[in-house]
Amino acid sequence: MCYCLKVGSRSSPLARAQVTEVLEEIRYFHKDIMFDPIWIETTGDLDRTTSLKELEKTDFFTKEIDIALLQKNVRIAIHSAKDLPEALAEGLSIVAITAGRDPRDMLVGNLFPGAVVGVSSKRREDMIKGAVFVQIRGTIEERLALLDKGSLDALVVPEAALLRLNIDIPRKALEGETAPLQGQLAIIARSDDREIEQLFEPLDVRKKTIYLGLDPRNHPKRNYLTHCPLLKIDPFPLSKELENNWMSFTVLLVTSQSTARWIKSKNLPLNHLKIICVGPYTASVFKDMDIYPYIAREHQAEGIIALLPLFRKEKILYLHSLKARDNIKNYLLRERFDFCALPIYSSSSLHLKKPFAIEEFDEFFFTSPSTVQAFIKVFKKLPKGKILRALGPITKEVLLCHTNSLI
Repeated sequence: MCYCLKVGSRSSPLARAQVTEVLEEIRYFHKDIMFDPIWIETTGDLDRTTSLKELEKTDFFTKEIDIALLQKNVRIAIHSAKDLPEALAEGLSIVAITAGRDPRDMLVGNLFPGAVVGVSSKRREDMIKGAVFVQIRGTIEERLALLDKGSLDALVVPEAALLRLNIDIPRKALEGETAPLQGQLAIIARSDDREIEQLFEPLDVRKKTIYLGLDPRNHPKRNYLTHCPLLKIDPFPLSKELENNWMSFTVLLVTSQSTARWIKSKNLPLNHLKIICVGPYTASVFKDMDIYPYIAREHQAEGIIALLPLFRKEKILYLHSLKARDNIKNYLLRERFDFCALPIYSSSSLHLKKPFAIEEFDEFFFTSPSTVQAFIKVFKKLPKGKILRALGPITKEVLLCHTNSLI
């Protein structure tokens, strides 16, 4: 299903980066979602004189966006979670608090006795001793410009903001507690919008999630997950025959991150190859090596098959799991491609010395049919009354064979 959602947000460069961040994260679960951003000036954007130091948890930075949401001019609102008022406007609910970015406060510039330091809250003043504090307002770029002009000796800024804006400047982390929810984002919807609640629930770190696959580093909640892999990868050695014939291939098909990492570990030359990956997370292994593969539009084997007619005259190498489905290999055979299909690893169930307690978790995340089968091997059945999520349509099909409560 394709969604194009009108999204209400402040208009600063940081707010725009936050909208992009949420879009990228929700596409991990729903790849066809699109956002139509509506940029809104709030009271906090227009009023540059009121000190944030004096404000309580009000709707200073959210009021106008929330009005647009209540009037149905937008479907969701995205706010910095720390900017939320103590109580949301009647009729609105938080549908998700995201994992966000690094919550630390950073000191940019030079600190010395009597240094003029720009801050925006009393809490940040308490982190630093012996300085002269100046209350500042404005975007991160405007605050850094004050430092560049010499109006300030130093400045306290959130690390999350610098990361989101790709601002790479020397800075030092400040010790002490940061504001609650700093660096995290809040997704707000109308209280009666159950569809939106279900759509964004996978991003909500308030739900306790266990990740059952091998590598959670691409999952949006990666820093809030319990990782309990149910499988282990058993890589095969690089055969002499493959090594000797490696340069004769012109196209490489890669259908899993485990395959991509196996290839990377062998230090084989790749620049002569056209590489086709099943999805962006598999492709990211190659992008770390400054290689940019083709990515199948449909993130499964069928997506790769759809691309293959473009490479009919090529010599194709298909490296895969021992348990991979036969559909790619069968297509290559049927259409008489020049190819070699070779298994380069197998997977097996791990023996859990102490199985985790199912009741401790709200959500179970399965990454492959093998993780489903391994779970059933350990626990005999899938949990009831829990949120079960699948990565990809094939894993979803396997889960559906065992339960009708899949999300």
